[in-house]
Amino acid sequence: MAMSQKSRTQIYRTFERLLGEVATEEMLAHFPARDLDQPVTVAHLRTEMADLRTELRTEMADLRTELHDGLRQMVMWLVATQAAFLAVVVTVIALLR
Repeated sequence: MAMSQKSRTQIYRTFERLLGEVATEEMLAHFPARDLDQPVTVAHLRTEMADLRTELRTEMADLRTELHDGLRQMVMWLVATQAAFLAVVVTVIALLR
């Protein structure tokens, strides 16, 4: 949870007299001023890692499907080309006889 501005001001005033301005600012830099500045928690990190793992697996599955489809198209093209070539060879042989 972020520290309220009122609390930050009070802590700043108290510690500035004891530690000085620079040390007090450096210390307060480690405490979030806004909710967006909260330090990463283990639970948040695990959630992010799980999301990344899921995203990676999805991307890999999509890539696998894309590669499989591309290979299937290549094989079909190769078979069709070989069949056409064989038809030409058979026709040439038949005409030469």
